[in-house]
Amino acid sequence: MRKVFDLRSYLPRFRGRDFVIKKLVSHSPAHSESVFSAGILLFGLGFGIIGALTNYFLSIPFYGYFSLYFGQILVLLCLVARGLNAGIIASVISAIALAVKLDDPFLFIILVSETFAVHMMLRNGKTLLLADVIYWLFIGVPLTLLLLMITSATSSELLIISGLTLSINGIFGASLAALIYSFMPIKNVYKKYRGKPPKLATVIFSLCMLTVTLPTIIISLIFTWQNIDQKEQEIANTLTRQGEQIMYVVDAFVDSHLATVNTFATTFPNSGFSLPVQTVLDATAFYEYVITDKNNMILFASPKLELVTLSQFSYQPSKNLLIDKIPELTFQNNKYLYYQSITQHEWTITVLTSPNIVTQVISKNFYILAACLFITFVVFAIIANQLSKRITLPLVNLANHFNDSSASEDMVSEAEISDEMKKVTDKLINSREIMLNFQQHLSLQVQDKTKQLTTLNNQLYNLAQKDGLTNLLNRSGFDDLANTTFRNCVRNHIPLSMVLIDIDDFKQINDTYGHPFGDTCIISISKTFNRFCKRTTDLLGRYGGEEFIILLSGGNIEEHHELTKRIHRAVQKTKVSSEDIVVRMTISIGVSSMGSNYGMSFEGLVKSADEQLYKSKRTGKNKISIYSQ
Repeated sequence: MRKVFDLRSYLPRFRGRDFVIKKLVSHSPAHSESVFSAGILLFGLGFGIIGALTNYFLSIPFYGYFSLYFGQILVLLCLVARGLNAGIIASVISAIALAVKLDDPFLFIILVSETFAVHMMLRNGKTLLLADVIYWLFIGVPLTLLLLMITSATSSELLIISGLTLSINGIFGASLAALIYSFMPIKNVYKKYRGKPPKLATVIFSLCMLTVTLPTIIISLIFTWQNIDQKEQEIANTLTRQGEQIMYVVDAFVDSHLATVNTFATTFPNSGFSLPVQTVLDATAFYEYVITDKNNMILFASPKLELVTLSQFSYQPSKNLLIDKIPELTFQNNKYLYYQSITQHEWTITVLTSPNIVTQVISKNFYILAACLFITFVVFAIIANQLSKRITLPLVNLANHFNDSSASEDMVSEAEISDEMKKVTDKLINSREIMLNFQQHLSLQVQDKTKQLTTLNNQLYNLAQKDGLTNLLNRSGFDDLANTTFRNCVRNHIPLSMVLIDIDDFKQINDTYGHPFGDTCIISISKTFNRFCKRTTDLLGRYGGEEFIILLSGGNIEEHHELTKRIHRAVQKTKVSSEDIVVRMTISIGVSSMGSNYGMSFEGLVKSADEQLYKSKRTGKNKISIYSQ
């Protein structure tokens, strides 16, 4: 079958080369780093030690015993720069320092698990900030609350505040890490986190969320800290005033009735003489109080406390996680904020109030903070998402319609979001039109060249396969097709005959009448052969100067021999004339047929036919010699 050169058939091959190269690169063995390699250890130890020092010495308190810790920022940066192995080393060192400082071993579990979770989400294409937010919402806060419930007897309100405070701390640190990460060169990012580049809308959305997350958290924490600090200061001042008022009342009363008080307090402890003092104190104090002597024996107390006079006032100092400016004590299984003052007679006045007066304010502010942050994030996420889509929509449409001429007006109108976008869109539309025009022109050229190449290929085929004088197959073209036909006949046991024909005394014709007339004779005889060899299975060729060859296949051997005889008779009747020259020609024929035994090769068949032709020539010419097997 002839092959026609088509340039378009080669274009996919060239385009495919880039795909093959990319595939080879993508399947090349990735470099894997051992956790014990020097680079991983040094990187992890360096970031871990700096993170530990930051957690231990550079924390920023914002209320109570809760502070902002920045060591996890360095851990996350180590993770995105060198991968999980280095990140785990840095996380372990940094988390140990924080757990030791806060005397909370469970912080180690929470912070190390954060590194694992963020690593897995980064591998799945999540951004750093989004990965950390997902961790704290669905893993960090529930895990913190569970550990606190198991190990602590604090109130549920304090548990919730502790968990949410820790999550805000984590998100704040992740926001700072993500902000630094956004300015890191891509070559410094761990190769397994690079993956497919994110969409421009995702990048814009992430940057917008970063710009609102940090300021929102910082401003909210500042306002919350100021409000709580103000409330603590107010309560501390109130406790101080109450203590001083009670101390003034007690000193004045004792000074004016010292002897009487001593006598009756010793002789008649249950006489009720203290009632005037109790009445004065109850009218003066707004909070509960306890007055004890230098032996810590109760002299007076608020009725609500139900304390026995002259009993021991025993209490234990305690620690409130939300309040650090006012001390706390525990007695009768209750917690109180307190203020103590000592009178001139060495009596101790302890003014008490419930810590709920402060924790309720903290809880209210904290819940407002969490709600405001959540609402801000949701609203801004919607706005940022719509804005990012609006910014990137012209670019997306340009990419989708760059190869066609549709939607030009829509793309121009959508690009009017900014002057820069409009200029880029105009330039790209112009470039697209130039490209489309070039493609159309190139396509026409390719079609024209393809037609020319097809014609040229046909011409080259004719030159390579056919005889220029007779338009029959030449020796090479005949051998190619005849070999294929021969193999098929042998394989399927189809009868075939090889016929070799030679013009008798053709050299004498050339010498007598000249070569042009000889060519006319050859053309005339070839036309005679063509009249008889009309089947698609008949192959006819010019094998030499005055020698012709025919391969007959199909039917039976007798039909082949009969066709050969008709050709021989037809040539005898043919006259070739030119001007006043008239010539009759004869031909000698050698036939070799295969009808029952197919053991002969193609070359053997040709040789056998040639031997029969030589036999016809030797025995007088103008004869047919046949060999069959």
